[in-house]
Amino acid sequence: MSTDTFTATDPLAAVKTVLESLGYPVFIDVNPGPVTPPYLVVAGPGDGRPDEEPLAGPRRDTASDMRITAVFGTPEGARIGLARVLAILSPAKQTATVAPGVFTRFVRREVVAVDTSVVITGTNRSPGYGVDTYRLITEGIADASA
Repeated sequence: MSTDTFTATDPLAAVKTVLESLGYPVFIDVNPGPVTPPYLVVAGPGDGRPDEEPLAGPRRDTASDMRITAVFGTPEGARIGLARVLAILSPAKQTATVAPGVFTRFVRREVVAVDTSVVITGTNRSPGYGVDTYRLITEGIADASA
């Protein structure tokens, strides 16, 4: 895969692809529902959003925040899921290469809680969820406007 052929959504798609190795359904931006836990949601800015920081000239290198939401049957399950994600996206909390020109680094754990607004189908339980923030860095992606 050549880094100069990425489109605006490819960095998130690259993250989705590596996370699918965990065996959970993985969605970009939103769960299309209905999906029973466990599953993961990858959310991040698109090309040109104001929270992206250009790193260099016309190659369109960027750094932006990306969030991974792990939805499981319990908060403990969400913690385990997030730990498995961390082992792939930022082992030893260092920068990881997800694909050529796409890198991730753990920033912080946002929350682990129970979503009491939803009940898991076939149970009388609300799902646990957790959200971690990562830095999503792209290098060498060609800028079509250059």
